[in-house]
Amino acid sequence: YGEKGTAETGAFPEGMPQTFANMNYEQFFFKTMVASPYNYGFSTKVLTPVTFDWNTVSYRSVHIQPARLVEEIITDEIARAMGIDPVAFRLEYLRLPRARAVLQRVAGAAQWGKAMPAGFAQGVGVHQESRSFTACIVELDARDPLHAKVVRATIAIDVGKPINPSGIEQQCHGGLAEAISLVLNAGLTIKDGLPQEGSYSQYHWARMIDFPKAVEVIIMPNIGDPVGGMGEPGMSAPSGAIANAYARATGIKPRKFPLNTQDPFVATPAGQLPAPPL
Repeated sequence: YGEKGTAETGAFPEGMPQTFANMNYEQFFFKTMVASPYNYGFSTKVLTPVTFDWNTVSYRSVHIQPARLVEEIITDEIARAMGIDPVAFRLEYLRLPRARAVLQRVAGAAQWGKAMPAGFAQGVGVHQESRSFTACIVELDARDPLHAKVVRATIAIDVGKPINPSGIEQQCHGGLAEAISLVLNAGLTIKDGLPQEGSYSQYHWARMIDFPKAVEVIIMPNIGDPVGGMGEPGMSAPSGAIANAYARATGIKPRKFPLNTQDPFVATPAGQLPAPPL
């Protein structure tokens, strides 16, 4: 897909803007890759690129994970403002039966709405991508808002025809690990154009201790749909679920990530012994 787009724009005459339908290359990919699972009526998708004074590199899922994370957060906030349960709200506005099916399945398996201790909360997220549909409910311990931790996760995934169930489960685990990292723990603090995090002792990508011991992956049965993807689809639903659980547990609206962050950044002193554990 990417090679096709690159080939098409590369074949344009010299001096001609490399655009599709009056969209620049980045806007084109944003519009074609990011899709909302909800029927909110007429909507417009617009990407607003921001120029930074430092180099950037590749990011998994490109625009999809951050865009869908934001939509899942706003969806929860709209439901709350209307006094509607977040799962019930989604079931009303989801476009497709397969999306509603994974949400209903995960809500039952995770016992959505059960009583939680103070400082704990459930959160929900839904996503569709590459002909696959997934929903996730997490339980979050946010008694300390700067050290929030996912303690349980339930994921339902519909990939159409599941060919390799073990591989599907592992991809869901990987997507959950990336969601924990990106939403809660892993970030770079830029000062004077340089990242302040100097090693993995400071850049907190998820470790085994951050991963919940209780994870259930439910693979929906094949009902004749075509084979869907199972790489990128595993990230976005857990990302939304974690952020929404954090908001429900703390009352803090997620607006800056990672949520478990120190501001300002506190570096590990040089030569510290023993070295901070990875």
